[in-house]
Amino acid sequence: MNLYGQELAKQYANANQQAIRFITEIVEKYHLECEFTKEPAYVYTQDEESVASINKELLAALSLGLPAEAVESIELPINIKKTGIRFENQAQFHPRKYVLALAKLFTDLGGVLYEKTKAVKLDPKNKIVQTDNHAITAKHIVVATHYPCFTEGHMFFARMSPYTSYITGVRRNSILNSGMYINIDSHIHSFRYTNTKNYQLLLLGGESHKTGHGQDETLRYKALHDYADELYPDMSVAYNWSAQDYITIDYIPYIGLLSEDYEDIYVGTGYGKWGMTNGTAAALVIRDLIKQGSNPWQDVYSPSRHMTVDGFKKNLVADSIMNAGNFISSHYKVNHKDIAHLEQGQGDILKLDHRKVAVYRDHHNKYYFLDPTCPHLKCVVTFNDAEKNMGLPLSWIKV
Repeated sequence: MNLYGQELAKQYANANQQAIRFITEIVEKYHLECEFTKEPAYVYTQDEESVASINKELLAALSLGLPAEAVESIELPINIKKTGIRFENQAQFHPRKYVLALAKLFTDLGGVLYEKTKAVKLDPKNKIVQTDNHAITAKHIVVATHYPCFTEGHMFFARMSPYTSYITGVRRNSILNSGMYINIDSHIHSFRYTNTKNYQLLLLGGESHKTGHGQDETLRYKALHDYADELYPDMSVAYNWSAQDYITIDYIPYIGLLSEDYEDIYVGTGYGKWGMTNGTAAALVIRDLIKQGSNPWQDVYSPSRHMTVDGFKKNLVADSIMNAGNFISSHYKVNHKDIAHLEQGQGDILKLDHRKVAVYRDHHNKYYFLDPTCPHLKCVVTFNDAEKNMGLPLSWIKV
């Protein structure tokens, strides 16, 4: 609200609330099986210095008409400082089950989905999408890939950055009866639950960092496990996984016309870890722009909205410096140990016959050899020990 004022903040709040209502209506009308429940969402702090921020958030939420109220305690085994915020009538559901149910509903109503159809080129003037084997023409084109696959001249790499965050699913004897929780402290953690047939899983998220710039990923999971053990001494870890989200320089997604230079080419990206509501809002905004030429929330999300030059330059320069450093260091990171010393389940960049090679040894003693150089930006991959894959250190690329 400080950045864009009351009017645009109201647009953003209304868009996300309407997204929740839209999802609720679709689930109830078509009986979609996706573990949907209405839940309160809580924002809290354990830091005395953040109490003022909590109070400011509460006043801002109330001024925007959001269903917010102050609370003095939460169900988690955490003592909050003075006050927290509860947002009523939020939604929790299984996102994959929801999206699969939507896809089935779409095809049942006559829609057609083409999977394994890679878009390799976009001609925005003639509205042609080129695939590996075909050219597809359309009246309207929506670029809704995680990172826009068509970015020519639009510098999305300088307008948003990818962040990796981690989640662990833990079992424990107690259960969480309701609610989703997130703090606003320097170490952000989020909590929610899901019920399986035999037990309840508590999903604890956190340890976010800019993609390609974090410490050993196994240490990230360990930090979450240690925190879960501190709160629930009887806990046991059932699952670990990570997610990557793009966050724009002003924390608001880019939704709408890709550029004023082209008609009928739309984009939706940069949802900033709020993908289910912002993704739904993107569908509603773009639908209205196509059908009637306007939407009440189009201004706040506009990809062509004014960006502060300082913010744009700061993000561009910071990313450029980090990526240059990563590019240089990646070419010098070579392990000179013998391939036989590579343990099962481990990978590394080794020098074999005077050449750098990406090597992985699986748990059956089978070796995999790859060229470690990215064909796109020519940097060298690094091994992710937690997820057993090779990734690129440049901040906007991950494989």
